[in-house]
Amino acid sequence: MIARHSHHIRRQAPAAISPSTPTPVFTKGIAYSAIRSDGQCKSTNEIEADLGLLVSHNYDLVRMFVPLSVIYIEFCRYDVACGQVANSMAALISHPSWNVTFFYGILDIDNLSPNIATLISGVNGHWNKVAAINVGNELVNSGQKTAAQVSAAITQAKSQLKAAGYNGGVVTIDTWVAIRDNPALCTASDFVAANSYAYFDGNRVSSQAGEFMDMTIGVLKNSCKTTDVMITESGWPSAGGSNGVALASPSDQSNAIQSLIATNTPFVLFEAFNEAWKASATGKPFEAFFGILPNSS
Repeated sequence: MIARHSHHIRRQAPAAISPSTPTPVFTKGIAYSAIRSDGQCKSTNEIEADLGLLVSHNYDLVRMFVPLSVIYIEFCRYDVACGQVANSMAALISHPSWNVTFFYGILDIDNLSPNIATLISGVNGHWNKVAAINVGNELVNSGQKTAAQVSAAITQAKSQLKAAGYNGGVVTIDTWVAIRDNPALCTASDFVAANSYAYFDGNRVSSQAGEFMDMTIGVLKNSCKTTDVMITESGWPSAGGSNGVALASPSDQSNAIQSLIATNTPFVLFEAFNEAWKASATGKPFEAFFGILPNSS
């Protein structure tokens, strides 16, 4: 998660997209970072314990999410490093009773080919355990890349992944505003994958989080001319300051999550654990407080 506000120029709407793969089928999704509270990479045992906890809470889709940051680059080099792909897959294979699939991500598209190679190696042929793969996270919204650059990266990734035996969905993930305003992101992806936070809108209270998410899904279905829309991040901070009428507190976080669940729309909840290191890395206190479970490390 990076910035949430976008002011892109509206462009012509795309033609209806016909994705080769539908959105992943799941009941409860959650975002998970293999980074400790001190910013260091988690060990194999820590990752296995975390995943076991998520499974015990009935999450059946885990989006492996490691934010790109100065701390992260220093400790892990690439965003598919830390061994989180290999370790998470090994943990899943060693626990046949775990009913979960992974939504893996390549966040650094400047090192796309080696990052994909790392992911392929980590999956080790168990593609049936991979729900989807994203190429980039909020790169257009943040101004780091253009829609054309991200689209080209998706095309490259699809080719490299298909050659390795993967036939599932490949997408980019961006804010709902960035996708709405950049139709190329709709057509390049196999399905629309968007982040949607009522908290960052600043005009909704926590109990309106679900209503806001439903609104953004409707906007994207209309602007992208598709019904295949997945919310890949939504949540609410338990601390870190207010944003307009959106207050950050434990009770507001609880209200928001209940509101999101009440929509009966599968989405990826952001996120499993608080990430203390994000406050200093981003300069935004609230970034550290989206976690919903007790920190393991």
